[in-house]
Amino acid sequence: MKTTNFFIKIAYLLSDDARKIPFFIVLVLLLSVIDLIGIGMIGPYLSIILQPENLKNDFQFLEFIFSWFESVDAVVIFLGFLLIVIFAIKTIGGILLNRLILKFCYTQGLKLRTFLMDAYQNLPYEEYLERNSSEYIFNMQVLTEQYFKQILQSILRIGSESIVIVLISLLLIWTDFIAFLTLFILMTTSLLIYDFSFRRKLTNYGEKSNENSVKLTRGIQEGMNGIKEIRVLKKEDYFYDLVKTGAERYREVNVKHQVIAAAPRYFLELIIISFIVSITAINLYQGKNLNDLLPVLGMFGVASIRILPSINQIIGGLVQIRYGNNAIDILFKDYKKLKTQLNFENSSKVKRNKNDKITDQFNSIRMEEISFNYKGNKISTISNLSFSLHKGECIGIVGHSGAGKTTLIDILLGLLKPSKGNIYYNEDLINGRENLWISKVAYIPQDVFLMDDSLKNNITLSSENKYYNEKKFMLSIEKARLSDLSKQLPQGIDTKLGDNGLRISGGQKQRVALARAFYHDREVLIMDESTSSLDKKTEKEIVDEIKRLQGTVSMIIISHNMATIQHCDKVYEIKGGIIKLIR
Repeated sequence: MKTTNFFIKIAYLLSDDARKIPFFIVLVLLLSVIDLIGIGMIGPYLSIILQPENLKNDFQFLEFIFSWFESVDAVVIFLGFLLIVIFAIKTIGGILLNRLILKFCYTQGLKLRTFLMDAYQNLPYEEYLERNSSEYIFNMQVLTEQYFKQILQSILRIGSESIVIVLISLLLIWTDFIAFLTLFILMTTSLLIYDFSFRRKLTNYGEKSNENSVKLTRGIQEGMNGIKEIRVLKKEDYFYDLVKTGAERYREVNVKHQVIAAAPRYFLELIIISFIVSITAINLYQGKNLNDLLPVLGMFGVASIRILPSINQIIGGLVQIRYGNNAIDILFKDYKKLKTQLNFENSSKVKRNKNDKITDQFNSIRMEEISFNYKGNKISTISNLSFSLHKGECIGIVGHSGAGKTTLIDILLGLLKPSKGNIYYNEDLINGRENLWISKVAYIPQDVFLMDDSLKNNITLSSENKYYNEKKFMLSIEKARLSDLSKQLPQGIDTKLGDNGLRISGGQKQRVALARAFYHDREVLIMDESTSSLDKKTEKEIVDEIKRLQGTVSMIIISHNMATIQHCDKVYEIKGGIIKLIR
């Protein structure tokens, strides 16, 4: 891991917030000075207690303070009280600084997660399909947390604790250079050996942990999403093994990582004991009085108590940084690419062209000699396709699997851009007006997207009452024939529908999708195999519904079942990416 490159990536992820780091440095310096004053007073305090007769000789610089008191006992009480006040200020300051660091780091996590969610949702559809959805979830959930909770916090704590250690070290050098040198050699040697031994292993463990965590997330997600088919085919073991293998490998590397991360604390305790024994032996060898050594040992002891957690945090931070190097590489790569490619600096929300008028009524959509081929595929999925839909029309499209029906719909929905050809909205070239057309369309697939939320929220796709229009909502469920269902549900429209609408039937799901389209004022319905998974009775109900809606909304119905499109004004067939009118 190249250290410079690593910190450049961190600075890039922080963006403008990187300018807040100097503020933290100033706060740490102020707190460290208070810490230093407190530790510096330990020696005089112990010396006065042990050898009060040397008070005026050894501490002439404090004579102006001693003149305020009549006895040594009064001086000791005053210094003791002063020590408590200093350490109390340091304690409160430390808690507040820790709160600021945590708030800063969690805010970065919030910003990165929302940015990635925004960016992933607005990726070009063809590019979105190139990766497994579990990767997007893993990046937003696991890697982002690793970034702000472990790596970023570690960097800030390493910086703050390093300042504390440097200042305390200067005090210890001034107090007793030989004692400090002994402690420095013991600690530095141990830490260098530790870092040299584990740096590469930690980077490798981090990479393996992320790889297996993605596999684990993917296994869980796919195993839960396909529970029906998996259970019917008795293939639970396959997904169980995927999760088990990923979890076992994740466990192995994380146990090793945690063992390495926890080890320094035990070594540091050994170092401090070794230091006390060594410095005592050196002083005895030099023939010094051990009474003179006690204040020095007292100060070094308190300093060690303060330094030990700092050193432990620095080592732990280095462990997290090395372990999280792979996470930063992935996040940096995604963040930079998305920021550059999609120009998300200001906002990536769907913006409307200034010339668009959202009140424009839909009159027609026309595709003229459209062709499309996916990246890396030289053969066009759709070739020279021309097709049009006018207001109030109901058009059926049939074709075998792989004929190009889904690609046609994705182009109509603005998810894919044609390789060549033009699309006209209300007889005007659609370029720059895609959002106006998309605002008129509702897509109703075979497997309707439903949240584990209330009927109301599934239709409005909002939980904020300020955006809720009750009159429009009641009209939409009436038009979709959901009034009876809303009355039968235990809590009415506030009843939760369960995971993916588990508590309602397939036909009711389709009606929820229709109600959603009506609530959001969609004038064009694109129904993609909407009845293919329904029983005959429910399918007939939806077909009758299509007939009832004919003329009030414009419809494009994709189906392999001729019964579903029997009431359509026109029927097209797609075959080999070519479309032709068959009725």
